[in-house]
Amino acid sequence: MSLRAVLSTRRLFGNWFGAAVRYLLIKHGLASGLVMVRCGGLVHGLSPDLYSFIVNSYYDGNINDVHCLDSRINLRYRDIPLAVIPPSFIEFSYSNKSIRLTSPISFIYDILFENFLGGAYDDVDVSGRVVVDVGAGIGDTAVLFALRGAERVIALEPYPSLYEKALMNVRINGLEDKVVLLNAAVSDTDGFTYAPTQEIRDYVLFRPMTHKSSESVRIRTITLRTLVKEYGVSNGILKMDCEGCEYEVINSAEPETLRAFGK
Repeated sequence: MSLRAVLSTRRLFGNWFGAAVRYLLIKHGLASGLVMVRCGGLVHGLSPDLYSFIVNSYYDGNINDVHCLDSRINLRYRDIPLAVIPPSFIEFSYSNKSIRLTSPISFIYDILFENFLGGAYDDVDVSGRVVVDVGAGIGDTAVLFALRGAERVIALEPYPSLYEKALMNVRINGLEDKVVLLNAAVSDTDGFTYAPTQEIRDYVLFRPMTHKSSESVRIRTITLRTLVKEYGVSNGILKMDCEGCEYEVINSAEPETLRAFGK
């Protein structure tokens, strides 16, 4: 992280100098813990890696701004209902549009540099088509497909903590009319199961709980066949990124169900 990159954060963080010093101490093993940054009247603790990522991405022009909101400056964002503004989010440009994603999140690097700036889905034409997004995570791909012209995105995420972030990201980008979010798991059977409520901070295969507990919620399991029928999918696009669930779901799907997807 260069001195120029650090100096650029004077526009981002009220304590930019102290945050940079703290980062260097942690990096060289002279301190441990989080880098505390102040913006918008709030203080946030960032991991050293996330702090470095934000600083370098901002300096390189990949991130336009970092917003940390409190009640004093919420009115700055008149295009977002106050009830759905998260306490903090990053903002960057994509296809001449301003994209907002809740932050900090541990896998923001992959989201920004693979899915958006890296063009992981640039060869998929979603214009005017229904996209079924299995493994929606925090909703970044659902936002991406909607902004690229999908008629509708049916996005499924079984983990409640990720689903809640996805809901927020769809809302702060104003895409509720295009994205249907389901706190559900695609499976080889229709029914219900239990999902753990703890914070998920990595890409992991969904492992349902065998019984209800104080740390779980009941969610739906849905087959591709049911999804196709309920949402009238025809010549749709199927995106699956669920860390291994693809095998049982695809292998158990009937040929006529798979024919509902053109790609």
